[in-house]
Amino acid sequence: MKNKLKIEFDLQSEYTLIGISCQLKDYRLAFYINNDLKLNLKRMGDLFIANKQNNQENKFSFYYCFDEEFHHTYSLISNQNQNGKLLSTVKQIDCFFIIKDHIKTEQKQHFISSIRKIKNVIGTYELDIKKIKNADLMLSDMEIHITEILRKKKEELKKRVE
Repeated sequence: MKNKLKIEFDLQSEYTLIGISCQLKDYRLAFYINNDLKLNLKRMGDLFIANKQNNQENKFSFYYCFDEEFHHTYSLISNQNQNGKLLSTVKQIDCFFIIKDHIKTEQKQHFISSIRKIKNVIGTYELDIKKIKNADLMLSDMEIHITEILRKKKEELKKRVE
């Protein structure tokens, strides 16, 4: 008799996904988020996502910050590039602000209201990961991307020390 092991992740409790509709370039939005939320989002290597329909890789701008004090990871990912949308089911969203690890509801509401107040931001919404097609794939690709970036940085630091 074969036993099947099924692993399920509750992405809803580990991630907060905030969709942002705006008329700003991603770097300007990152600048304003950094100023208003006192973060240090930095542009990292673009996030590459394979497009199965046309067999090409699409790249999306990616910003990353790790908060040492609260041990939260913050990411800002563009939802669009010249070839289309990262998640086409949420076409009205221009960027995703992603918080990894559980945060308090008050803090989440503070982030949403602060981003909403940024000039040229049209709307800011908390998105339900379970209701967005391929959101789980985007989050897993993002995690792999972050791991790869941190591994490369660690190797570079090690080479500098030697």
